[in-house]
Amino acid sequence: MQAFTDVFGYAYQVQSGGKPIILECLDKLYRDYGSDSGTDQYPTMIDLKNSLDNYKLKSTYGRMANFLQTCQGRFDGCVRTMRKIFDVDKGFSIEDLLKCNVVLELVGLRMQDAGFLITIILRYIFQYKIINDLRSDTPDHVLIFDEGKLVFSKKTDSTGDFGSNEMDVFASQSRAFGESLIVADQVPNKLSDSIWSNVRNFINLSQSAGPQIQTIAMALTLSPQQVQALQALIASREYGIYQALVKSQGRYEFPFIVNMREYNPPNKSIVTNDQVSKYMDSLLVKLNEYVIPRRKKAHAVISTLPEEENPSQAPAYDIEDEIQDEPVKIIKPEKREDIEGNLLIRMITNMVEHPFITVEKRREMLGMKSTKKGSSIIKELEQRGFIKRHIIDKGRRSDNNKPAGNVHLFEVLDKGLEEAKINQNTYKKQIPGKGSFDHKYWQHIIKEYYEKKGQVAEVEKFYNTKSVDVLIKKDDGFLLAVEIELGGPDRIASNVMSDINAGIHHVIATAKTRKRLENLRQAVEEAWDEEICKKVSYKFLSDFLEKANE
Repeated sequence: MQAFTDVFGYAYQVQSGGKPIILECLDKLYRDYGSDSGTDQYPTMIDLKNSLDNYKLKSTYGRMANFLQTCQGRFDGCVRTMRKIFDVDKGFSIEDLLKCNVVLELVGLRMQDAGFLITIILRYIFQYKIINDLRSDTPDHVLIFDEGKLVFSKKTDSTGDFGSNEMDVFASQSRAFGESLIVADQVPNKLSDSIWSNVRNFINLSQSAGPQIQTIAMALTLSPQQVQALQALIASREYGIYQALVKSQGRYEFPFIVNMREYNPPNKSIVTNDQVSKYMDSLLVKLNEYVIPRRKKAHAVISTLPEEENPSQAPAYDIEDEIQDEPVKIIKPEKREDIEGNLLIRMITNMVEHPFITVEKRREMLGMKSTKKGSSIIKELEQRGFIKRHIIDKGRRSDNNKPAGNVHLFEVLDKGLEEAKINQNTYKKQIPGKGSFDHKYWQHIIKEYYEKKGQVAEVEKFYNTKSVDVLIKKDDGFLLAVEIELGGPDRIASNVMSDINAGIHHVIATAKTRKRLENLRQAVEEAWDEEICKKVSYKFLSDFLEKANE
């Protein structure tokens, strides 16, 4: 709650006196919804706006009245612009979005609204990594900002009474938590000092305006001769020549000039908006499975006033047509109509017994002809905290290097096991393996692949004190180990030697993409001699998946 209040105050310039009011309303909403006691339902921005509208002060004059009026105005503008974004019980999972290539095109939003959305998402990522202590020396993600001044603005360097600069904190500490930033802008002198002081690599194209050149010269501590070189950079579409001044902190002591060629993507003229929309439709269908609409058509309006002091008329701002001119009441959010309990139990039991099958196969096994019905049951289980969704990236195909797609799988949580009266040890036997759910999935797929070929395959098999991702024993006694790369090539290189030292005859190193496979090959060849390398081969994970599903 404090983090949200800080971000909102920073984005919309709410003075420190208004923040306690927001916190008080937010705290009461959480208690009214039971969010702090495990209900897994949370208030929305619409609820918070209504709560602020009904906040009662002892006096309608003075500083506190001004603070309240400012907060109400800021939330009014925010909700009016983005009410469709906020009008859900549950939206896309940021943790799962981090596994995808995501583009947020914030066209048509006010600068404050766009800044708030981006900042709250970045704060969520940062907070998530801090809480889970997910520090990393190598980037987990690359976050690219076009028109970077919208987020990292010079105007926010001095925040006055509006609180700490959230983006300063993110820019200075993101690298330690595996988040790499690329910030691009045509007007560099409007970028905040936090970016200039934390950037490692500078790429500066031709600049015509004096203030821009001066900003770059100061940031890169250029000499007069280097400034002249910056002013002389060529950008010619006619001749296809583009130059840039480059400096890399800690790597190249002096800046240097590079020549670049214009990039012309093939067939760019034949790609239409309709084609892009059709391509995205199937992806959005999968993402929308996460979204749970508001459970009540007319949104819950919860006041900070005692019940007997509630005003008899609704606030002037109407959220939806359905609640115009209705009296404001203190009500608890309505629960959706419960799905029949035995259907939930059947779905949980099926997920325990068959953790790695597709959603379509699961519906078929349960005799559910309706896609909508199956999706409703899954959403209900997610909402109650019985299951957790995992979107597994199948990587690339070996034949054409095209994406192999995703598969939605579901992990049954302790609360779900308790509901279905299933012992935890029983569940663990159904999902043998080690590591993440993603890793266990691939162990299962590879085991199934070799079993269909009539061979004995075991997951996390100990052989001479060495645990192998998947160990295959052939009829002639030949031992084959399959090691799955999801974390990094160096670990696989170490496992290869351990497997061979344990007496395994051959090792297959697997990864999702061609680049990762090449990194594996390079890591193994750099670490071990030619005799060891002869005992290692490399394979796409998607190859096992296709064979296993035949």
